[in-house]
Amino acid sequence: MTSPRPLPPPVPVGPVRLRALREADLPDFLAYRSDLEVARFQG
Repeated sequence: MTSPRPLPPPVPVGPVRLRALREADLPDFLAYRSDLEVARFQG
């Protein structure tokens, strides 16, 4: 069995920091993905 790859470090983009999703992000992720106004712009 292989060990999971380490997550990349957060990327600062102006006042925003991009990072890999975490398990704790799941409720917010599902909420915005189920919003029809948002979902229509997503693939």
